[in-house]
Amino acid sequence: MRKKHEYEKHVNVLAERLHEADKVAGQQSKQNYETAKRYCDRKTRLEQFKKGDFVYVHDPIYKRSKAREFSYQYKGPYEIEETISPLIYKVRQGGRTSVILHLNRLKRAFEQAVNDNISPPAEVQIKS
Repeated sequence: MRKKHEYEKHVNVLAERLHEADKVAGQQSKQNYETAKRYCDRKTRLEQFKKGDFVYVHDPIYKRSKAREFSYQYKGPYEIEETISPLIYKVRQGGRTSVILHLNRLKRAFEQAVNDNISPPAEVQIKS
């Protein structure tokens, strides 16, 4: 009878310790989340686009023949067709095709890049 009483007491003590440990772990997890969010938000910038703005779209598809460093990660410029929410935009790609994209995949195209019709430079010959 005495062993059974000691056993129950031990189980109750362990249950209380586990409950306390769970509470402390939850508090620590919340604190770690807040710290990580603060560091992440430090580099985040919410850019607002309006209808008619031109943007580049992040499209990280790499061709096998090219190294990742030398392939273009952004395509465009494309025009913002509609603002669905502050984070979601409808972008017109090409003629009639429209795509709904999150702000994270968009990068502003500046006026000079959109208006200039600059042709790529001709081959450069190096004299030795």
